[in-house]
Amino acid sequence: AYMIGLVGSATPNGWNTPDQKMNYDPKTGTWSITINLVVGEIKFRKNDGWAWNLGYNPKDHSLDDLVHNGDNIPITSAGNYTITLTITNDVTGQETGKCTIVKNN
Repeated sequence: AYMIGLVGSATPNGWNTPDQKMNYDPKTGTWSITINLVVGEIKFRKNDGWAWNLGYNPKDHSLDDLVHNGDNIPITSAGNYTITLTITNDVTGQETGKCTIVKNN
């Protein structure tokens, strides 16, 4: 068992642990969180550690192409967001995924 969390300067704890824990939906196979964020950056990681983490692919900075040790994802406007993550490869060091970031207000 493991947890996926959101970490970064845009989150309440910044780059420090504990990460903001995401909820897993086994029906859709996605992780999600609704959270207040400030202007800053985010990444996804497993169990509050850096061995497994997802960010922008430096080649395209697309939310549909997240990669291991990718670039930080910018949050350019403070507010309440719903973020959904789909992991497409869970192998540590080779993890990939995609996400949606929707501002609720």
